Amino acid sequence: MTTLFIRVQGPAISGAAATGLAPAEAALSTNFEEGFEEGLAPGPGLSAHWLISEPDGSLRAEGNTDLRGLSELIDPHTEWVKNPANVVLLVPASLVLNVNCEVPGRNASQVRRALPFAVEEFVATDIEDMHVAAGVIGRGGMVRSQVVEREVLDNWLAALHEIGIRPGYALSEAEVLPGHKGRSTLLFDGDEVLMRNADSAACIDAENLEFVLGAFIDASGDEAIIETVNGEVDPLSVAQLPPEVEFTATMLDANQTVLAYLAGLWNERGPLADKGINLLQGDYSVRMNASGKTSRWRAVGAIAAAWFGIALLALIAKGIYSGMEADRLKSDSAALYKDIYPSTQRVPANLKRDVQFRMGGQGTAAAEFMPLLGRLSKHLTPAIKVRSFNFQGSRDELSTELILGSFEDLDALKDKLANDGMSVEISSADQQQDGVHARLRLKAVNNAR
Repeated sequence: MTTLFIRVQGPAISGAAATGLAPAEAALSTNFEEGFEEGLAPGPGLSAHWLISEPDGSLRAEGNTDLRGLSELIDPHTEWVKNPANVVLLVPASLVLNVNCEVPGRNASQVRRALPFAVEEFVATDIEDMHVAAGVIGRGGMVRSQVVEREVLDNWLAALHEIGIRPGYALSEAEVLPGHKGRSTLLFDGDEVLMRNADSAACIDAENLEFVLGAFIDASGDEAIIETVNGEVDPLSVAQLPPEVEFTATMLDANQTVLAYLAGLWNERGPLADKGINLLQGDYSVRMNASGKTSRWRAVGAIAAAWFGIALLALIAKGIYSGMEADRLKSDSAALYKDIYPSTQRVPANLKRDVQFRMGGQGTAAAEFMPLLGRLSKHLTPAIKVRSFNFQGSRDELSTELILGSFEDLDALKDKLANDGMSVEISSADQQQDGVHARLRLKAVNNAR
């Protein structure tokens, strides 16, 4: 099927915010010509790289434009454009936080409802202002999710809706890259590197790659392979990796863009494949139009549903028994908890977390390390040199040694990190010939004690 890919370059600027008008007035009077130059507009709307691929995967057209230009290029009344399944919105990975956490719940519905509360400890802002999208949900184990500010997502969708385009998919650009057990993918895109493995999708400044690569590679399978695309990992970073790590390299064609590469990966997966975490869930869900192979598969799905209903009847008795057993085990666990902690007045809902807390237990190091490192990297500039990182999983604390231009630069960095929801402690700071050498200890505010 013909597919429109839109890769936005950053947050969309709402018409009201950009023009100073009330929202209703801005919807009727938004000037998209202001600042228009070489197809990119820093004014109201958004800047985007767009691409149209044919059903056979070939490229029909591609370019850079602003919202006004996109409205002139794409006719929203065209049949294939009217189907949201044919419109894919790719958003900056730097604006999407990947979180892996354990979520309680007996079924997928319970886990989905509890997910925002489990994710809350990983974000600095009010969880009500964030949209949480879940990956595959099963009973028990870790749940992979992605978090984006509601206002940012709302502005992207509002800008496209204004010109009649309704995407059926919205994904972090790094989410499109292959992610398998034992394999990690690095896509070099200018000054940034998009990173993907089986459990994470992220974006990092290329100059900081050597400090995070060792922690990011996925060695959970029988092999540890890093596939680099459109660039290479410098020898110093390679030398710091375990010797069993293997590298494969792919270079883009001379005229091939990063968006064209990502679109090719998307098209290769087919209409029924897992395409990653779609941010358009919950309140943002979009109803797709059935067509072609999808409609034929729905008939197969109807037959499977009938058989599922028969099997469900056979499982009802077992389900009732399992529910009774679960209630009995819950009662036994509560009794044991009271025996161990006789002074407690109320049995907590999550006994496992409470006992771990009382015994000094902590969350997984990986779940805490990546958010801390991501927040720090966001505020590092080319003028700041990183000498070392050290993560203490037992304390959920990231230690780093930096070289800055002045003590004023150090104070400014500390303020930025504090405003980003981090507890910052300066262990030492002294002036040397090449700048101010500072050692910092960082924690998420919720974990600081």
